[in-house]
Amino acid sequence: MEIMEIGVGRLSASTNGGAFEPEPNLRYLLPDLALETLADILAPYDQSAHFYLDHFVASFIPWLTVCMDREYSLAAHVFTTRPSRSEIGFGPYARRMQEDETPPKVGAIFIRSKQALIDASDRSPLFGSILAAMADQDACKNWILFPGPLNEPWVAKAEKLDEGLWKKREGATVA
Repeated sequence: MEIMEIGVGRLSASTNGGAFEPEPNLRYLLPDLALETLADILAPYDQSAHFYLDHFVASFIPWLTVCMDREYSLAAHVFTTRPSRSEIGFGPYARRMQEDETPPKVGAIFIRSKQALIDASDRSPLFGSILAAMADQDACKNWILFPGPLNEPWVAKAEKLDEGLWKKREGATVA
């Protein structure tokens, strides 16, 4: 498990001397070790550590970005246990091309605040383990967490339930 402080924000640009407008995508400033770790995780998905996180259009700047060791079939679990979409988002590592109702995979999880994580931790062992790792981290800084492999018996059980839960959700979307 690795926890590192990072920088996250939005750039603003002015066109032709006009007003500065914020870009929709976030920009991440990561330590070299975080870039190396993320590059290793993303290699099987043909993604670049330099561009992967910067391509998410987020409605919030996350307090915590969790990068799993691989994609997991846990979209419905995250969807049903997060306090709200505006507090916890997620995304796959692979480029999604499918148009069917197959649930997306969960590679990265974006958590708006420490309080959002606390709220979700009562509903999910996944969020409970993330909170245990982040309990002593400053709520006013931005962090990246590489938790390592998840508990396989729990993952097997949760993934088995996930597709059925995904089909039952109302208006579920990625991020």
